[in-house]
Amino acid sequence: MRIVTAWAVLALAACGGGRDVDRLLGARCDNNSDCEELCLGPNNDFPEGLCSYQCDIDSDCPSDAWCIDTNGGVCLYDCVDDIDCDFLGREWVCRDRDRRGGGGKERVCVGR
Repeated sequence: MRIVTAWAVLALAACGGGRDVDRLLGARCDNNSDCEELCLGPNNDFPEGLCSYQCDIDSDCPSDAWCIDTNGGVCLYDCVDDIDCDFLGREWVCRDRDRRGGGGKERVCVGR
């Protein structure tokens, strides 16, 4: 039983299941008062809304997020493929978006 449990925990962590989601970054929202700073959406890019905050450079964001050139620069979770975004809900996928400050593109979690 312990082996099965250990594998389940590892699989969940590999899928992004271990990420911190709170009112600063990642929580669902309908308006800014639901978040520490701002609510993105709800709309096609941010289904069911997403709490985030303003940034100018990547180091303004947590280690598992990029500063993306959306809404004047906001932190969005990084990803490699769609499964990495499952912790946010089934409407979320992994897509390329422009980094703030002209730093190229990075893959982040956004709506389908």
